Amino acid sequence: MLGDFILSFKRDTAMLYDGTSSSLSTEEENAILKKIEELIKYHGGTDENLLMIGLLPYLETDMHILHKIGDKDLWALLQQNFVWVEKQKKWFTKDMVDTEAHTVKAIDFIQAEHFTEQIIYSFLSEKQYASLDEILAIIYKNLVNSHKPGIDTIHKVLHKICDQVPLSAHSNRQGFRLKVTNPIYTAVKKPETQTQLGLFVSSKNVTYLGHNEIIELLYSYATDAGYDVHIGETEQNKEPMFKEISRAMNSHIEFGLPPKVFDTLVEIDMLLLKGSAIMSAVEVTTSVDTADKAVNNRYRNMFIAMPSLKINAFLIVKDKDFNKAHQIVNSMANVKDGISQKITIVRVSELISENIVKLF
Repeated sequence: MLGDFILSFKRDTAMLYDGTSSSLSTEEENAILKKIEELIKYHGGTDENLLMIGLLPYLETDMHILHKIGDKDLWALLQQNFVWVEKQKKWFTKDMVDTEAHTVKAIDFIQAEHFTEQIIYSFLSEKQYASLDEILAIIYKNLVNSHKPGIDTIHKVLHKICDQVPLSAHSNRQGFRLKVTNPIYTAVKKPETQTQLGLFVSSKNVTYLGHNEIIELLYSYATDAGYDVHIGETEQNKEPMFKEISRAMNSHIEFGLPPKVFDTLVEIDMLLLKGSAIMSAVEVTTSVDTADKAVNNRYRNMFIAMPSLKINAFLIVKDKDFNKAHQIVNSMANVKDGISQKITIVRVSELISENIVKLF
């Protein structure tokens, strides 16, 4: 184990040793198993160090049975009820593991990361920047015992939402601040004049625009209209220029969204932002298959997970795919769940300047 425990005792002269059995009752054993399961799910899997840090105070302070487990084989108890994944060096509940592949299933929500992110975001929003020691102190002041995150979790959250900065001009010590969320605008060239001619003269040539060109065109219109623009994480990874011009979205907390909804949103091709408010979402599709995925994977999952979400959702499709896209958006399931009313289909040929202004 890493770290120390300090246990304080007070002598009670009236208390006599009553020869209490050191064996665990079924009720006590079930309580221990329940606590272990809680720890595993809270941390998204837990190593032995985190397990003991969370379990021992519970056994002593809450259950008063720490003296009963000194000669117990906790490893055997764990093996009987949980799954050890060697690759990650962690224990998981049986439902968290694919038993055939012996790999951990995707975990949508890890409480330890969520609470750690909330504390760091709130702390650095007020303080601007801080040393690792200061960040650890505020985390461990607010999250104790079984809710205390491991150092790996803290580093993961810091890497996700913070940049490292020198603490002072005359120090080699590094601190952390929240990642810059203001967009860094880089000149984006609109599609070549020959291709763009259709946008303002004849709509027929617009269909020659490719996926990235449509994103560039919409980006220029949106920024001209005063929006910040976030370009989807997948698109940023494919096209470095998109990473340079995209407004950063680092934390679901800034936008007041549940983590699962936030993770879906940041993958959408384009988000139009006003400060921390997401005004519109745009998916640019170049085939019926990509239109189906945009509607039934991203938009549907987003609105089902958070029905109250007020975002204008647009689906850009090639003219020849409009009818198919209309069928996808207006499927029985989407009509029943009210999804179809939240998505506007736009033909590529409609992406002329006066229409874009109306859309945005």
